[in-house]
Amino acid sequence: MRLLDCDKCGAASGHWPSCPNYPGWQKATASNPNGDCVEMARLPCGHILIRNSHDPLGPVVGFTASEIAAFLIGAKAGEFDHYGLQIVTMS
Repeated sequence: MRLLDCDKCGAASGHWPSCPNYPGWQKATASNPNGDCVEMARLPCGHILIRNSHDPLGPVVGFTASEIAAFLIGAKAGEFDHYGLQIVTMS
């Protein structure tokens, strides 16, 4: 995994500043108490952080805004649907 270094926000090799207490964490409305909780935050320098909200002191992965944009474009196009929940309909 490539870790970002950022002179603007003080992050070095993935050690993001005050990650657990950073006020910008946003959880998806589809998150639930069963563990499906992914959060994202944007640092002032523009990097995007992703973490599991059930483990706020755990690993945080950082990406550039353009990396997140490329991922979201693919997700919106359905390129990652095969990783998601399989919905079974009963007839």
